[in-house]
Amino acid sequence: MIAARARAAATCTLALAALASGCRSSSPLAPKKEVDSLLSSIGLYCGKATQLRTFPGHAGEVKKLDSSARDTAHRLIGIMRRDPKATYLGQTMREVVDTEASATSECGLSSASSALSRALGRRR
Repeated sequence: MIAARARAAATCTLALAALASGCRSSSPLAPKKEVDSLLSSIGLYCGKATQLRTFPGHAGEVKKLDSSARDTAHRLIGIMRRDPKATYLGQTMREVVDTEASATSECGLSSASSALSRALGRRR
C-alpha cells in the first residue's frame, strides 16, 4: 500500500514536471539586451528621420541616419541568421526583422529597410 502511494506520488510529480516544462518555449532566446539596444537605435533613427522629413532641406541628414540605421539593421540581421529559431519577447527574430523592415520603410530609411527586406528574402 505504501509502495503504491509512493509510485502514485512519483507519477504525479513527474506529470507535473512534464506539464511545467511544456509551458516553456522550446525555442532559444535571442540576446535580449543586444536586441533591445538595436531596436532602440533603429527607433531613434526613425524618429529623427521623421522629424527631419517634415521640413525640406534635410535630405543629407536623413541619408546619414539611413546609413547608421542600415549598419544597425545588419547587426540585427546577424542575430536572426545566427539562430533563426531564437525568440525575442515572444516573437521569432524573423518576425522582429519583418517589423523593423516595415517601420524603417514608413519613416523613410530606405537603405535600412531594403537590407532588412533582403534578409527576409524579399526584393525592395
